[in-house]
Amino acid sequence: MFTLVYGKQITEDNESDLDAVLGILEGVLQETYPGSHLVDTFPILDLLPDFLSPWRKKALAKHKKEVEVRFDYRFFLSKSMRLTIL
Repeated sequence: MFTLVYGKQITEDNESDLDAVLGILEGVLQETYPGSHLVDTFPILDLLPDFLSPWRKKALAKHKKEVEVRFDYRFFLSKSMRLTIL
């Protein structure tokens, strides 16, 4: 399935790629549990400044990591697509 979606085969050398994708999926599942964030129950909390809202810092760090992983795969896919077209 990984090869079908990302065009990469999993070997012992790049097993960390699979771990990165699974880590992102696990994080998404944990974030979508009902009641996992107090700010979802009380939206007024989202108006607090950054130093009083630790969830914002965690969310931004998680987002940055997800973007890095996605960018790596996008670069790999675009590179392999160019090679296929040529």
